[in-house]
Amino acid sequence: MKKHLLFPILILFLLLCRFLYPHTRFGYQEELDLLSHRNLNIHAATLKPGERISVKLSGLKKLASYSTSDFRIATVSPSGTVHALNPGTAIISVKQGDNTYRCKITVKD
Repeated sequence: MKKHLLFPILILFLLLCRFLYPHTRFGYQEELDLLSHRNLNIHAATLKPGERISVKLSGLKKLASYSTSDFRIATVSPSGTVHALNPGTAIISVKQGDNTYRCKITVKD
């Protein structure tokens, strides 16, 4: 194989792995963040496609930002409403100041 083709193929492979295995993004951090879960109203939830659930921080005094590890599995609104879309697992992150809290959302048919 020619050297000038190796780099684009490697980039394509890495992107493909990211979309095929999105659940591995935060897998190594879950055990480290167990203490930070004490402030979330939900630590983990199993939903069906189309269902919604609200993720909130207790004692919230500042604005928090919400994000999802995989928008194809579940989306989250700026107010913390999680909408399940497709089967799989997504990590919802809630960032407030320097702290980040996570909860695991599993979507099953």
